[in-house]
Amino acid sequence: MAVFVARLDLAYPKHRLGVEYEGDHHRSRDTFQRDLRRINALHACGWTVLRFGAADVYRQPGRIVEVVKAALPGTGPSRLAQLVHERSGT
Repeated sequence: MAVFVARLDLAYPKHRLGVEYEGDHHRSRDTFQRDLRRINALHACGWTVLRFGAADVYRQPGRIVEVVKAALPGTGPSRLAQLVHERSGT
């Protein structure tokens, strides 16, 4: 029996990969706390959740596609780590 854990903006259930857009509405204290619980519940169920903000969506949409592709099976975790590291600017 399936149990509802959370709704994602975009999900690849077969790969347990979720993609979330974190807009301004996620900045309120209550919404932020709810998001933390939701993401933690998804992680506990074996999901990877990629989170992107407005700057990602509007300035670097191609980067989002790269990161999502890298998170799917067959590309290896090192490629995903490299892309996320590049994205963060650290």
